[in-house]
Amino acid sequence: MESEISHLKISEDGMVETADTKAGPKTMVPGSTAATPRSASLDVLVRDIGQEVLTDALAVHEASQIGFNEPVGRNAGVKSFISQYKVGRVTGERVQSLGDLSSNEKRRIYRSLYRFELFRALFIEPFDAQIPLESRERFDALDKSLLFLSVFKHWEVEELACVRDYMIRRYLGILQESSSKLSKLFPNKNLNDDYWKVQNAGYLMSLGLPFLCRLLNASSVAQKASIIQYNLHCDRYFLTDALDEDEYDWVYPTDMNAAYEAGQELLFEDDGLVNGPNAAWPWSQHQKVCIFYFEEHKWPLRKWAYVMWDLGRLEDWKILDVSSEQFFDYTTGSALFGIEPGLISV
Repeated sequence: MESEISHLKISEDGMVETADTKAGPKTMVPGSTAATPRSASLDVLVRDIGQEVLTDALAVHEASQIGFNEPVGRNAGVKSFISQYKVGRVTGERVQSLGDLSSNEKRRIYRSLYRFELFRALFIEPFDAQIPLESRERFDALDKSLLFLSVFKHWEVEELACVRDYMIRRYLGILQESSSKLSKLFPNKNLNDDYWKVQNAGYLMSLGLPFLCRLLNASSVAQKASIIQYNLHCDRYFLTDALDEDEYDWVYPTDMNAAYEAGQELLFEDDGLVNGPNAAWPWSQHQKVCIFYFEEHKWPLRKWAYVMWDLGRLEDWKILDVSSEQFFDYTTGSALFGIEPGLISV
């Protein structure tokens, strides 16, 4: 997943493009006609993004158009969009494997990246924008969990959690690497404080994939420091707070909750099933239904993005031959950074 993110090409409107998406089939935007004008960036999406992730790519584009000056209010616009997005998502498509990364693996990685950007488009306010007071009613963590995360299967949210963990881990490394340069620019800040690093990494994550790509492609530590120096803010709550909230099926007991309570079996079927988990998800749950994601003790699994890979790759790595509990770590946070468990999972 690291090479996928570090080699992304970001278009001018913040959309993710890669060489692998260039061969995607052409299609019409749902509800559009040849006579309906579309923006150039939307035409690029429809032409260049692979069909298996086009729904999420288009969703990011559409969500970015929700203004902060809507007559009905920003919150109403976001809720309406999520409702339509939930209904319009494509399920059941089978995808064949090809290349070094199979198309199934690419699908999981790309959709998690697009959904990360979709979360940003829906729930992040521009830092210095002039937003009317009536549009400043913010969604709290539970709102974001119940409105957005509940749209997806539990293993799909875990895919998003893998992206979160990856970005936090990379930002902590970049902050550490740049600390001496930044200390000269900000002599009154304690840039070596682990708690501060985690807080700042959360804010940097909220700046999105284009910002991370700039840092990953920076040619020197000095260049990284020059990029970061204007973005030293504390906000660990972006995405992390929503992932930390109780899951929808737990807050509002559902059939899935009943299946979990009954210990119902969950077996891997096929990597080509878009609506199903990869083999590592049921393996990590003892082949049982589980309604929980972003579990703290599973950070070692998320470190290698366990929910992204196909059965063949997992078998080559001999991962499935051992118990998933051998990977669990119940000392997250305090053991790594001397801070309360749950503050960071890297």
